Amino acid sequence: MSRTTITRKGQVVIPADIRRRLGLTAGQQFEVDRRGSRITLTPVKTLLLGQAKGWLGTKESAAELLAGSRKHEASREKKLLK
Repeated sequence: MSRTTITRKGQVVIPADIRRRLGLTAGQQFEVDRRGSRITLTPVKTLLLGQAKGWLGTKESAAELLAGSRKHEASREKKLLK
């Protein structure tokens, strides 16, 4: 178990060995929960658009799907404005 100190600004340093083992980097977001007298930090996992290829069950990446959707919506909007 490691010890850390809370600063006047409410910041807490997570020890380097724990950050490395969990793959935590600067800017990592956490969900904070209180369970009795314990505080738990749970890393929020984010999925970058470039990493989402195949995740939606298609061969297109999420960015490609989004671009296609935007193009389709722009086309529909043009038709409605005529």
